[in-house]
Amino acid sequence: MVNLTSQLPFVSAACSGAIAIGVLLRARRSVARWTLAAGMAVLAAEAVCAGLTAGATSPASMIDWQQWRLLAQSCCRGFGWPSA
Repeated sequence: MVNLTSQLPFVSAACSGAIAIGVLLRARRSVARWTLAAGMAVLAAEAVCAGLTAGATSPASMIDWQQWRLLAQSCCRGFGWPSA
């Protein structure tokens, strides 16, 4: 059975991805908009890794997904955003 807690990271990733795409499709292009879009894409990737960690079946795969999540969180620091 799938519960809300296991699906929340994927909903978060979809929202972050939609914001990133929406910002890129706007007519005005600037460094701030590109940075926002890149940061939202990184947050989406981090949320996907968190969701895949929750659905992992073995401890080894959980560690693998957590390592990818840590990499995405470290990229958030590059955009000046605090990691979760």
